[in-house]
Amino acid sequence: MIAPIPAELLSETAEVRVMTEGGGYETEPRRIEGVRFQGALSLGHGVSVADGAEGILFIDAANSLGAFAIPEGSLVRLDGGRWRAAIKVEELHGLYGQLHHWEVHIG
Repeated sequence: MIAPIPAELLSETAEVRVMTEGGGYETEPRRIEGVRFQGALSLGHGVSVADGAEGILFIDAANSLGAFAIPEGSLVRLDGGRWRAAIKVEELHGLYGQLHHWEVHIG
């Protein structure tokens, strides 16, 4: 089993407005506490972000309160900042296929 992302690294809060079938967005944002955003320039060598993304939002399956799979196209806001689009969403699994975390490329 892979250990969860350490809670001390998950210091930010995300609000998410999921895209509706009609092309709009949910009125009330969903809140995820205990996430981490890393800008594209701080990600380290060999890590790439999707075209147009400013960085990656890490949501831990165990330690992020309110965690869910954010659909691509949703709007994401960190700590009350500006709304940005979820461009690409990846689910990462540990041993035996257990969900470990999501990586949301936002921009």
